[in-house]
Amino acid sequence: MQLPQVIAWVNQMRKIGEADIPYLEVDGKYYTPNEILEEAKANSEIWKKIQEQLGDPPYQLSWNLLERRLEEKIKKGKVPTIYAMGRALTPEEQLKEVKNKTTTGYTLLLAEAKLLEELEKRRNLYK
Repeated sequence: MQLPQVIAWVNQMRKIGEADIPYLEVDGKYYTPNEILEEAKANSEIWKKIQEQLGDPPYQLSWNLLERRLEEKIKKGKVPTIYAMGRALTPEEQLKEVKNKTTTGYTLLLAEAKLLEELEKRRNLYK
């Protein structure tokens, strides 16, 4: 991706409230779309690594990235209480399920992985 495509992609991510949520991990650090844009503008060494991950084949998702995304969303108040099987799960309880690696936690992270897959499809429109 060239800088104009990154700008357009990040603007789209801002519109849908995803610009400050971790999108990928490079060298143990999580980068949001806004941070990716800053690295692209600086044409940094990290930007080169980010470009490698955002190329083909698509980057690999990790449990840690998905968990970090959920944590950030909870901090920002973007995770609602969910109701399933006659039970309410608050955002904090959802995170506990994830951290305890329960079946419910796994299901929650699969949903987050599906969202990232859709976001990645959108990003690929800017290539």
